[in-house]
Amino acid sequence: MITINLAAKPTSKIIGDGLSQLHPISSDPGATRIDQGDTYASVPADGERVAQVIEPKSVVRHRSLTARSNIGGTMRREKLFSAGGYYPFVVNSNSLMHHEAIKHGLEFTSAWIDSNPELRDRSVRILDLACGGMPIAVCKIMSQLGDITFDYTGVDINPDQVEQAKEFSGFEENTSNITVIEGNAWDLEFLLKDQRKFDIVFSGMNFHHGNPIELYYLANQLNLLLDEGGIIFSHDEYRPEDTVYIQRPDIDPFGNNSEYRLIGENTLSGTSLPDFGFPVVRYGDHDFDWREQFVADLSEYLRIEGGSREYVEQTAEHALTRDFPLSASEAALIFESLGFKVTINRGTDDGHMLGRYFSFLNIRKPKDI
Repeated sequence: MITINLAAKPTSKIIGDGLSQLHPISSDPGATRIDQGDTYASVPADGERVAQVIEPKSVVRHRSLTARSNIGGTMRREKLFSAGGYYPFVVNSNSLMHHEAIKHGLEFTSAWIDSNPELRDRSVRILDLACGGMPIAVCKIMSQLGDITFDYTGVDINPDQVEQAKEFSGFEENTSNITVIEGNAWDLEFLLKDQRKFDIVFSGMNFHHGNPIELYYLANQLNLLLDEGGIIFSHDEYRPEDTVYIQRPDIDPFGNNSEYRLIGENTLSGTSLPDFGFPVVRYGDHDFDWREQFVADLSEYLRIEGGSREYVEQTAEHALTRDFPLSASEAALIFESLGFKVTINRGTDDGHMLGRYFSFLNIRKPKDI
C-alpha cells in the first residue's frame, strides 16, 4: 500500500452550480502529490509494502493508493482508458452526459442528506465504482455540498487510471480522506473482507459493461456494503426501451480470443439469477443491432465537438466491441428484486443529442433490508 499523508485545510462551503467547467487532469504538484521526497513502494505479487510520505508544509488530506495482485476482469488494459487513450476528450466533450449527471446526482444526494441530518455530524463515506483517472462528476457533486465532509474510496481496474487519479485536482477541501484502489469494480470481495461500509455508492459509466447475472452479483455485494438507508446513483449508458437486449458474448467474437467476462465463472457459480423475463438475443443472432445507430450518433457528436478521426474511431471501436447494456428498466428490476427502491431519470428529458441512450438511476436501500 502506498500512503501519502497530505494536509487538511478547514472546510469551506463551495458556491456555484459546478457545471461550468470540468477539471482536466492537473500537473500541479501541490494539488495531489509531492514532487520532492516522494517515496513509492512497488507491490510484490504475493503481498503489499507500505511507504509513508509527510509533506513538509501544512497537512492537506490523507490519500492512499492500494495495488492488489488478485485482480480479474477484462478492462484492465482497455486502450480507450489507458495512457494515451482518448477518454479524457470523451468526458470533456460531454458526449456521455457528465454535466447532466452532476445535476441529477447533486439533486438526489442533496435531498438524501437533508432527510438524514445526522450525516452533518460525521464524514459521509462514498464508494466510486470504476472511478477512472478523472472522477469529475462525483467530485463536482461533493464540492457543491461544501458543508458536508466526505470520505472517498475509488476503485478502478486500469492501472493507468489509478495513476492518473493520484494527480487529479478536482477533489475539494471537504473531501478529507481519499483512497484509490486498483481492483475489479465488479467483484468487491476485497472490501467485504475488510468489513467496509458506505453511505453512498456512485457508479458512472460502469453498469453498461455487465450482463444480467454480473449486475445481479454486484447488486448483492452493494447491498452488503451499503449502510441501511444508503443510496446508489448510476449515471450510465442504457439501451433504449424500444430495442431488444443483445447479450454480450463471454469471449471476444472479433478474433482476439480474449474474455469479455467481468467476473470469473467460478465466482459466479454460486449465483442464481432470478427469471426477470428479459427478451434476449444472442450476439450474432440479431437482425438489427441498435448499437450501430448509437455509435453513428456518438461519432457524429464527437466530430461536432472537434474530435479527430483517431479519437472517434477509438471510441466507436470500444462501444461496438465492449458495450452491451441493459435498459434502465431492466437494471432497475435487478436492484428492486433485492429490496432497493429505484427511480429512473431518463436522458431524453435533458435535451441532449444522445439523451435516448443514457439514464440516471436513483437507488435507495430502505433501512429495513
